Amino acid sequence: MTPYLVIRYPTAFYFFVSPHQPELAALLQRGLELAVADGSFEQLFQRHFGNTLKRLHLDRRRIIDLPNPLLSAATPLSRAELWYSAH
Repeated sequence: MTPYLVIRYPTAFYFFVSPHQPELAALLQRGLELAVADGSFEQLFQRHFGNTLKRLHLDRRRIIDLPNPLLSAATPLSRAELWYSAH
């Protein structure tokens, strides 16, 4: 194991709802977008993963980015606010 290297491999998590419940899908999307916009999504992420990420000292490591060919073309990779960045 090389403790100064980190491999970053983008992956996404999705909520799936019944196609018979478009209102629910719209409410989930709106709520998540509002949480991203007001910072509460980041707060929740930090509450659950922040201590672990600090202990990893990612700022001291070399990060090797690998593409994920399995991601859909619709995956919003260009929306930086949706992806964790160590720097």
